Amino acid sequence: EGWQTARARMPFEPITLMITGLALAISSGFFGLLSGGGFLQGIWLPFFEVPILGYVKLGTPLLFDVGVYFVVIGFTIKCAEALGTEGE
Repeated sequence: EGWQTARARMPFEPITLMITGLALAISSGFFGLLSGGGFLQGIWLPFFEVPILGYVKLGTPLLFDVGVYFVVIGFTIKCAEALGTEGE
């Protein structure tokens, strides 16, 4: 009952989350190459103001970090599932 119920409620597969995260992290490196720099060179968007946070500067390092976050979360879910279904 436990993991089957949890899997039915998940809107995505952990493997899909890991693949998406890896694609985001790798693609963030190509923006530097496309701009004439090196792989994983940071490219920054201009400042813009967010009401509570103030001035925010977004760039490819954030894209890389979100990709790594997705990989780690997907891997953690997959490991928890493997440990939870080991006796079944």
